[in-house]
Amino acid sequence: MKHLLFALVTVLCLAGCGADWFPQNTNTASSLTVSTSTLPAGTVGTAYSQTLTATGGTSPYSWSVTTGTLPAGLNMSSGVISGSPTTAGTSTFTVQVTDSSSPAQTATKSLSIQVN
Repeated sequence: MKHLLFALVTVLCLAGCGADWFPQNTNTASSLTVSTSTLPAGTVGTAYSQTLTATGGTSPYSWSVTTGTLPAGLNMSSGVISGSPTTAGTSTFTVQVTDSSSPAQTATKSLSIQVN
């Protein structure tokens, strides 16, 4: 009889006690996105430095250029594009950010830099 009463109370509680009685999923990492939307123009022979930003996921993040190339004279390290552009023109490239969660999340964004 005790087992039947316990089962009945459990079923009733599941139906009407609400979620406050039961542990919730504590994984609150939101979707990873590249939040940098545009990059400023650069000038040939002038120092350039811009930090890419991401939101969501789990930091720390790692960054890479997956398609295209940065303007000649610029490189990217730890999400910072820096250097001195050597050639005028527009470079379009895709950056990818990867978070440190397991499994890792990734996000990409197409960006461009105009060098005058």
